[in-house]
Amino acid sequence: MEYCPRKVDKTPLDKEVAKNLKELFLAKGYPEHSLKTFAPFTFIFNDTTFNLILPLIVELKERCILLCHYKSSVRGLLSFEREALALARVFSSPPPRYALLTNLQMFTLIDVRSGKYEIGGVEKIPDYNPNILLAEPFDDAFFDPNVEKRLLYLYLSGG
Repeated sequence: MEYCPRKVDKTPLDKEVAKNLKELFLAKGYPEHSLKTFAPFTFIFNDTTFNLILPLIVELKERCILLCHYKSSVRGLLSFEREALALARVFSSPPPRYALLTNLQMFTLIDVRSGKYEIGGVEKIPDYNPNILLAEPFDDAFFDPNVEKRLLYLYLSGG
């Protein structure tokens, strides 16, 4: 299911990444209606606008509970872990429970509240369990939104 309401030029790589991620999540038991491909995100900071398209998000009961951030890095993903965490923390309110950073060979599952992460293969994609995934949203401030916005701006602007 394509989610993005605005016209986006999708490369063959974009389409392949979204297709592969969707197949992996379906294999983990996620209902198809919960998987949104090409999720738009507009981020404005310091009079600069960034229009991102995430390859996949998982929505349950109209709430984003997991977002996927793709980086094609073959050297590893750890240099992008903080970027993915900042993205997840400013993406929606409440923020998703998890961010998944991937290059489709390695997967890093990030707990958005604690910032802790686990690296591995497709086994890092959480199995579909609505009782865990839909646990109460975060109700207390556990991060400073201004810090997360500044960090995301630094990553997206290249410096």
